[in-house]
Amino acid sequence: WLLAEANYLVKLAGRKLWQEKDQVTARVLLSTADLRINEMNDPSLIAIRQALASDIAMLQALPRDNSETLALKFDGLISQIDNLKLNMVKLPDAIQTESGEQLSNSTDDWQENLQRMWNSFSEGFITVRRRNGSVEPLMSPKQQWYLEENLKSKLIQAQLAVYRQQQGAFEHSIELSTRWIMQFFDRQDSTTEFMLSELAELRKQKISIDYPKKLASSNLIIDALTQRNVGYGNKAGR
Repeated sequence: WLLAEANYLVKLAGRKLWQEKDQVTARVLLSTADLRINEMNDPSLIAIRQALASDIAMLQALPRDNSETLALKFDGLISQIDNLKLNMVKLPDAIQTESGEQLSNSTDDWQENLQRMWNSFSEGFITVRRRNGSVEPLMSPKQQWYLEENLKSKLIQAQLAVYRQQQGAFEHSIELSTRWIMQFFDRQDSTTEFMLSELAELRKQKISIDYPKKLASSNLIIDALTQRNVGYGNKAGR
């Protein structure tokens, strides 16, 4: 029955690893299976214990699954989107040309004075101001809302890619989010700087892990159970 319990623990470890990506629990289950076999004090089962030790070492060598930490970081970034400031176009001050036409005190200049008075009078109807630099239209509030919602959606996609371990989708979502922030929001603002910095660090993360397709100890335990006529056929439980 100790061998049968060890077999159950190894099977459960495989499900934890492949279905739930729970490396820690899988290692604990394998270690517990090894303890059960050790309690049997049977030298003929040393190969199983060696296989269990190999499986445990293999799991320990896997990259750490930090999907929960990464997902929480995305939650923090999404919460900051409403605090982002749009790129604003600051118009330069108007350039006004002061009229240098002054009336003359000489009676001989009456015609020139009359022309100057007419020019001064007509300028009161039409005022022309010139500005240096180009002027670009600002984003409307509705457009800003759509932009922010699309940015949130893109970060949520990256978050889902973390849980699904989809490296390509993860990197694409981060790249597009970064591009939108750089294009539409004020890069001098502290919130923008923070989000760009966090996205740059997140993009370096490797979220896909190559898990083993099988545990070396599984078949050995089943073979031992079969030899002892515990009720397992040649293919049972494999």
